Amino acid sequence: MSLLNCKECGSQISDTSKTCPHCGAPSTMAVGLSNQNKAGKILVGVFSIFAGLVLIIWNLSKEYPSYMDRELADKYFEISSQLHIAGLFLILIGIIILWYVSRAKTK
Repeated sequence: MSLLNCKECGSQISDTSKTCPHCGAPSTMAVGLSNQNKAGKILVGVFSIFAGLVLIIWNLSKEYPSYMDRELADKYFEISSQLHIAGLFLILIGIIILWYVSRAKTK
């Protein structure tokens, strides 16, 4: 544990404190951690959208043999529908994460 100078009032504060006890200004360490956390959430959101798009595009590009019997074709269609839903779910989760991060205030 070390002491830092407050960027607002100049008082010495602990590097583990989130705010200055004298003036209430946020610590520079707390702001840095907040920005790192925000960057991680953005990365998760973008990856989720990318994974959903890849899943849907890969599923659309598959071709089924014409000699397949009806029961097997129905099973493939059901799995294909589930993969589309999973891809859309990943995209939706990514959009929600990015929306949440954009509205969150930085400490």
